Amino acid sequence: VSQSRYPHVHHGPKKGKEYLLEFLMLFAAVSLGFLAENLREGFIERRRSRELALALRTDIEQDIEKIKVLNINRTEILRKAKLAVFDIEKNGFKRSDSNQYRLMLRSAYYWQYFEPITANLDQIINSGSLRYFKNKELIKAIRNDN
Repeated sequence: VSQSRYPHVHHGPKKGKEYLLEFLMLFAAVSLGFLAENLREGFIERRRSRELALALRTDIEQDIEKIKVLNINRTEILRKAKLAVFDIEKNGFKRSDSNQYRLMLRSAYYWQYFEPITANLDQIINSGSLRYFKNKELIKAIRNDN
């Protein structure tokens, strides 16, 4: 007869209390596993949401800087357009005046438009991370709700 390394020891029939204790231990282990997984997922989601919010803040700060530069450029373009109009009104349109052409072309062709950075905002909305923001006015503004 071959004996295994770990022979099965039989202690007799299990009692109801032993079954109940095993069930409770197994139930507690599975429940704690689910609880730990949910806590871990919640922690990861909150951390990711914070990272997205900080990235959104950075995007907004960059957009503000772009708007400032855009306004400076537009102010200069408008100034040159006014100079061109003033020059034409004062001296008339002269086909050979390169300064008039340069001023007119600059005002007509160098107009810029603002394009905001939306990648992180789109990710916040599409990932459902918007639910972590507590300010309802902010959520409405982000969603463009009326």
